[in-house]
Formats: sequence, structure tokens, C-alpha cells
Amino acid sequence: MTKSFRDDRSEPEPHPPNPGQGSKGRIEFSSNGKEWTEDINLVAVLRGLPAKGTFGCNEQGDRLVSKGGRWHKPQIVLFDPRDDGLVKTCTTIELAHPSVLSQPCFEFKHSAGERVTAAVRRGFEESAQIDWAVFGQLAADQPAPGLAGRDQRGTATPQPSRTI
Repeated sequence: MTKSFRDDRSEPEPHPPNPGQGSKGRIEFSSNGKEWTEDINLVAVLRGLPAKGTFGCNEQGDRLVSKGGRWHKPQIVLFDPRDDGLVKTCTTIELAHPSVLSQPCFEFKHSAGERVTAAVRRGFEESAQIDWAVFGQLAADQPAPGLAGRDQRGTATPQPSRTI
């Protein structure tokens, strides 16, 4: 089985330790005498998620950027067609916000689906539901219930709200 990825990235290089290979490209598969391709655009997949996590973000090149400066930069790390017909994917989502991080950070997302885009979407949906809520609260002045800071006595420490 062979596979290849052609990167169509024209944006600046990612954070050095991020193993991502780009956000857009064409994936070519060959298995058991069958060949097929999939064009992928991870930014479009991310943008197409339900509003939670990416609400108010606009596509800017290889990332989504919010009015408050938060950005999400998705990249493919690897994809592996399995014998059961599914494609296993590993992606990274690089996150940054000018008032929270001095440099971007990233997280890995592992998933599987019938096609690369479906697998990636599944992993990104998990991020939007779980991980981004925490990141969003780091950049906000008022943590959501359950994410509020606590003082030494265990009392919640509410703060005023801000859009990120």
C-alpha cells in the first residue's frame, strides 16, 4: 500500500515542534490495485463545525482567527488506510491568543473515518466540545461554571467577561 501527501500550503511555517505537514492538499491512495485521491482543506473542515468553539472566527489563509485574536491552525500529521476500510488520521491544531500565550501551542487529534475528511471532522468536533472550552476560558475574564478559578479557601473567583 502506498500513500502520499502534496502540501498546498503557502502560509508561514508552523511552530517548530509541530509535526503538521499543512492544512490543504491532495492525498493519493493505492491499495489492492485500487487508486483514489482526496482533496482536503482542514481549515474548511474546522470552519464547518457547529458554532461552538469556532464561533466568530474567519478563515485567514491556513487558520481561523477570531475578532479577539484567538486563532486555530489545523494541520495533517499522518493518515493511514486500514484493512477495515477506514482511514486513521492524526492532526494537530495549533492555538494562539495574544494575551494568553507568548507563542502558539498545539494538540494532537487522532481519529478514524470512511474518508480522511470524515475522520478529521470527528477529531475536530471532539476538540471543539472539550478542549477549546478550556482554552477559551483561559483567555476570558470570567470562567464558565466548573472552570472558575479558586482562591486558597476554595471560593470561586469570578472575573468580568471579555470576547476572545
